[in-house]
Amino acid sequence: MNINVGKLDKELRDAGIPIDGCNSDGEIWFKEETTEAQKKLAEEVKKKHDPTPDPEPKDKYKELVGLEAKVNFIAKRLGLED
Repeated sequence: MNINVGKLDKELRDAGIPIDGCNSDGEIWFKEETTEAQKKLAEEVKKKHDPTPDPEPKDKYKELVGLEAKVNFIAKRLGLED
């Protein structure tokens, strides 16, 4: 099984499962207080796990600067500039 360790760790924690971590083999280290129901849920989360890395967050400032440049270009082409 292909595992994205950071992503699976986050998915398990987001599901409310108390864990100490996991590894690239899919082994999950549960905290002492983890119930059997939570362990079963963890196995379901692992089965549904997509190891594809999440896309990198975009730099919003660069995005806005790029958008501003496009708007200015269109305004110039339409003769709407100040």
